[in-house]
Amino acid sequence: NLSVVGSHTVNGVSKLHSDILKKTIFHDFYKMSPWKFTNVTNGVVHRRWLNTANPNLSRLLDEIIGPEFREDASNLSKLKAFSNDSGVLQRINDIKYYNKERFAHYVFKKCGKRIRYLPTKELKGINCDFPHRFVLDWYNAQSEYVNSIDPSEYTDKPMYVDCAELKEVIPSERKIPMGYASIMLYGDRVEIKISRLDRNGETLLLHFDECSTVTVLGKNKLNIYHGDKIYQLNGSKRFCALKYTHIYNRYKNVRKGDENVKFLGL
Repeated sequence: NLSVVGSHTVNGVSKLHSDILKKTIFHDFYKMSPWKFTNVTNGVVHRRWLNTANPNLSRLLDEIIGPEFREDASNLSKLKAFSNDSGVLQRINDIKYYNKERFAHYVFKKCGKRIRYLPTKELKGINCDFPHRFVLDWYNAQSEYVNSIDPSEYTDKPMYVDCAELKEVIPSERKIPMGYASIMLYGDRVEIKISRLDRNGETLLLHFDECSTVTVLGKNKLNIYHGDKIYQLNGSKRFCALKYTHIYNRYKNVRKGDENVKFLGL
């Protein structure tokens, strides 16, 4: 409360979270000073997508422009001095090639398909006939797959059945454990059967028409915003949170007539 009083701007980051602040958590403050409340998304943070996700490139940048960029992204502008440096450009290309090789190892580990990333930037199957020539082709194929799904075909039988830990999220306060649950993902809803002793047999029906969004928090964690409640699912390493987002968005897109959109990789 003191932070709201002493601040000239209250940023919920996303519009959804800003609306929660306005309607519930800081509703009285919003009525007194509505001009304070806004939502500005932070966007891509280089500390995650460069420092953490690409350690080899980060080490190269440490060497040529100094480590200050790790805390202050404005220092990345120093790279302009090397735009025509063939040695630096070659080392960057080598790192890109190495990262694609890591990608190929990941595919083999997860799918059993051994592929090689060629200097021509093409993908070649070693122990299989790999159908995608470039990485982008693979992502496009996944988008095409999701766009080919007809949600209406999965209203009587679930597309996927999972198990996960269920919590209700109270923004800025706490998470209320609701027990381990069986999760059934349909084309138009998520059904959650709670297995905790004092709630055994209770089923939550989260229809997509009543959900404002489904957000991925990690590979095996997601939030479902249903009405004025937020439910969080946290599964095992085999639990894929992204498919819930894809099916939710596919359902919404079909409902509004926008049936061909881009999806993230599965």
